[in-house]
Amino acid sequence: IANFRHNTADAVQVILPDALDTFGNHANGIQLDMPAGEQDVSVMDDPYSWSFFAFACPSRTHIAHNCYTNITTPGTTATVPIIVKQGQDQVRVDLIFSVLPGVAATGNPGAATGAVVRIGNRWIAGSFLNIEGGPLANTAILLDWLSARWTIDPVEGTNFVRLHNVWKPDSYIHIEYGDLEVGPIDPSWQSAMWQMQPIGDSGYYRFMNAAHPEQYLNTQPGTLQSSMISNDWLSAMWWLLR
Repeated sequence: IANFRHNTADAVQVILPDALDTFGNHANGIQLDMPAGEQDVSVMDDPYSWSFFAFACPSRTHIAHNCYTNITTPGTTATVPIIVKQGQDQVRVDLIFSVLPGVAATGNPGAATGAVVRIGNRWIAGSFLNIEGGPLANTAILLDWLSARWTIDPVEGTNFVRLHNVWKPDSYIHIEYGDLEVGPIDPSWQSAMWQMQPIGDSGYYRFMNAAHPEQYLNTQPGTLQSSMISNDWLSAMWWLLR
């Protein structure tokens, strides 16, 4: 959001004019999570990032809010208007979605093992783990990047998994040498094993390291790291896009 008035008491508002409820449900099955609200301009940079999540119901039943009877139809487009308003000034933006067939989310980590997924960060919206530039990073991606696709390989006889890159099949995420990195591993390395911890039935997970169980994958400083966390850190919460 840019070019709003700064020297005013008028807050910036984001409004969903066609929302059916406070959950952001729309009749076409699109649910927008967390966009509606307002912000005092005194704490807003210009431009200001206003992040939210968009989901096609009912594929995200276990992620957050109830979709009720609102269902998207794969193969169609769905439009959701958003109004950004300050005082009497307002702008309308129409979001137009192409609805694709999907896989239902689940709070059960076992359902994800063996699957090819993209691993997205909750705190930095639109960012995913990838090695497109070489080192392991958490950035925006293109959906066709193999460097952002991972298999979640169960470690036999344990409740841990390895995070295995599709683009470079000998590369796994580990902290064997202290820092978070990706590369070839020895199968015995616990530093390359992670426990997927579901956060209730929200559809988000934490990734705890087996060798250093006090450390979790997170983006708290704005970049990717493995460290101690607080339970309320959104930066340590991850979701899976198939």
